Amino acid sequence: MRHAIAVALLLLLPRVADADVWRWRDADGRLHYSDDRARVPRSGVRLRTDIGRVSTAPLPRSSAAEVQATLETYDRLHLARRMLGRLADLDAFYDAVRARQAARLLYFGRTNAFLLPDWAVADQWMTARVEEQWLWSALAELEARKPPGY
Repeated sequence: MRHAIAVALLLLLPRVADADVWRWRDADGRLHYSDDRARVPRSGVRLRTDIGRVSTAPLPRSSAAEVQATLETYDRLHLARRMLGRLADLDAFYDAVRARQAARLLYFGRTNAFLLPDWAVADQWMTARVEEQWLWSALAELEARKPPGY
């Protein structure tokens, strides 16, 4: 009995997938959809229902050079996006350090010697500056390698 029900469902499934869908606007301008033709007014329009099917048409042929150029472009764009993300992280670090220093100025006063000897932050700042310069030069190189017409 279970097999008969399963076979019946499998036979009905394509019919359900190919059900007609209708669209219309009512007098208030609201958009309605239905798969029941009896509920659809004469102004209803039948929509395409074969959207999810796979086409058997062959894909356009591309040369190996075109494929390689496309892959290189995607790789270059991905690398540039990662570099720009890291630059944004460095900007956030700079802003955090500046906010920390401003808070120290307010708390300790402008003439306190405790303000500058935060060597760990100063070291991170200098390392970040070096990394930032390298990232900007690497981005300039990527821009120079951009294919013509891009």
